[in-house]
Amino acid sequence: MAIKSILVAFNGAPASRSALALAVSLAAEREAQVTGVLAHGVARARSSMAPWLTSELDTMLGQKEAEIRAEIARAFWEAAGGERPGVSFVDVTGDPTGAVVDFARTYDIVVMGRFEQEAGAEHFAPSPDVVALQSGRPVLITPPDCADFSSASRAVLAWDGKRASARALADAVHVLPAGAHVTVVSVGDEEDEEDYRRAHRDPVAQLRRHGFDAEFLMIPARRRAIGEALLSTCAEIGAGLLIMGAYEHSKFSEDLIGGVTARVLRDSPIPVLMAH
Repeated sequence: MAIKSILVAFNGAPASRSALALAVSLAAEREAQVTGVLAHGVARARSSMAPWLTSELDTMLGQKEAEIRAEIARAFWEAAGGERPGVSFVDVTGDPTGAVVDFARTYDIVVMGRFEQEAGAEHFAPSPDVVALQSGRPVLITPPDCADFSSASRAVLAWDGKRASARALADAVHVLPAGAHVTVVSVGDEEDEEDYRRAHRDPVAQLRRHGFDAEFLMIPARRRAIGEALLSTCAEIGAGLLIMGAYEHSKFSEDLIGGVTARVLRDSPIPVLMAH
């Protein structure tokens, strides 16, 4: 699958600006089109006070929200380098996460910043983990201050052999830069290392078939949280991209919220490619 259409969830927050910069960089490499989407609901303060608002006050609050959205649109075009062919922007009203999920289904990949919810701006904040779980598309999630995809030439793939990690592997071969070095990582007990190596030869072989330099690494559990172990491994080997499934129930998560997925998305200093 060649990447030809990229959806960027943009709300003006620092991580979403990084997501846009990375998407524009990736689009230039792959000759792809970029669509920015501002998905938003109604401000919580306005919706909760609706029964008591006069029509004049409701109109005034609506105009204020429209001004905020217009400013976000201006920030998008400024960060994207101005209006030009191959780049577009849409403003969609609705649940921010649900709207991004719906849009994502007809794009090759979604790029979005990690979850940043400022007080009073909750209606502008889509949840990337939910987008990964529900959209059926790979989601590339960026921290602030990540401007391009060049560091992805060295990557870590979190692997447990289940559906979500298999989906992440399948998506990764289309997203990784050509010739990237990928370390396939599993977490387990040291005495089981040989069994792990036998069981995980296939993802290494698949990556090599696609022209990537791949190796297997087992991380001893040692009572560390798995999210912490994955991020530490990325730092130790100098990885610029972490690839993993969006896990609901597997050895890589206790649960979605508060588990490995949430820990990685909150703390990762590098982009995370997530699939389900």
